[in-house]
This record gives sequence, structure tokens and C-alpha cells, in this order.
Amino acid sequence: MERLSYRDPRKKLIEAARWLVRGPDSQVPNSDALAALGLRWEGEVPDNDCAVWPDNWAAVMVFKHMMTQWIMSFSGPVGLRYEALPVVLRLLEVPRGEWPEIFPDLRVMERAALDCMHEEK
Repeated sequence: MERLSYRDPRKKLIEAARWLVRGPDSQVPNSDALAALGLRWEGEVPDNDCAVWPDNWAAVMVFKHMMTQWIMSFSGPVGLRYEALPVVLRLLEVPRGEWPEIFPDLRVMERAALDCMHEEK
């Protein structure tokens, strides 16, 4: 991941969450799938990096470290275990005054990640 120098709307948080769930290779066209349709990729291979604005960096790092804290149901993940969040915030040394700003961003990323994970089923 690359840290950018200016802010974009929450769209970047959603992009970062999807990138963290799917991995960096998720943007590379699948040549087998294209061949099955009689097509082939002739463009450039997309950059495997995901840009993150500085204002979003702390939220993205917190989300990345919370990705082992999913509540699971029979249909898969349903949300993050928020009781683990203070531990992660402390371990990442996020100033307590920033916690209220990070939480809504974390929820945006959680929703995007859940949508992404349930898309693939």
C-alpha cells in the first residue's frame, strides 16, 4: 500500500478494504476466464498497489489489524468484533482523541469488506 499526500472521499476507504480482502492480484485480468469467452487481454497489467490518503491511513492500518477479528455465522463473516478494537488502537498507538474519527471510517471499510466477501460466494 502507498500513502498519498491529499484527501479523497470515503471511496478510497472502500477501495482499500476491497484490496485488503481480495489481495493485490485481484485487479489482474484472469486470462483463463477471458479465453473461455474467446477474448484475450492486450492492455497493461494494472498496478497492484492501493493508494491511501494520509487522513485515511490510521483507519486503514486499524482495519488491516482487525481483519482477524470477524464474527462468523453459518453464512460467513457478519461483522467485526468491536471489543477487540481498543486493544488494536492501543497497540498501534493511535491517540485516544482520534478514536472517534477512526470508528466511522472503520465501519465503512467493514461494510465494503463484507460486501466483497459475500460477492464471491
